[in-house]
Amino acid sequence: WCAPCFLLEPVIKALAREIPCVGFGRLNTQDWPDVAARYGVMSLPTVMIFKGGEPVDYVVGAVPKKILEDRIRRIVGD
Repeated sequence: WCAPCFLLEPVIKALAREIPCVGFGRLNTQDWPDVAARYGVMSLPTVMIFKGGEPVDYVVGAVPKKILEDRIRRIVGD
């Protein structure tokens, strides 16, 4: 795993607690390169936001929690 991925992990865990209506998951792109390719993941970490089973937004890099939270809440309408 990349160092920025480790930095982002506690942010994702906190958001999972704070926004319980959203499901969060993690994918190791080394184990699942076909999935990464399908969604055009070129840099890590990449947070993809899905709605209705389709990707609707993504954030690249270890960004501050507020940025991720705002993007997610805007999509879920919370």
